[in-house]
Amino acid sequence: LDDTERLKELNIDTDKDMPNGFYIHNPKNESMFLQANEDTLYNIINWDEGGAPKSVTVEEFKEHLEKYNSDFSLPFRIATKDGFVQSITEQYVP
Repeated sequence: LDDTERLKELNIDTDKDMPNGFYIHNPKNESMFLQANEDTLYNIINWDEGGAPKSVTVEEFKEHLEKYNSDFSLPFRIATKDGFVQSITEQYVP
């Protein structure tokens, strides 16, 4: 919040884009295709357990994503091996 020049350079509105005081900047904004399969593990934040990751089924994972509107993207860590997704874990952001 103190670097007002950088915020202006990135066109970040601190009220709209940083409601919790942080902003994840992804300058590349690239996408790639990776194949998930029946062995892919899905983990979401379990707020009932203090934010610890919780393993869920792919259906539960999709339901979790549907709770958020299209203007908001949850950050995830995606582990891959040989072009296949090994796990997708929701990243806690304070």
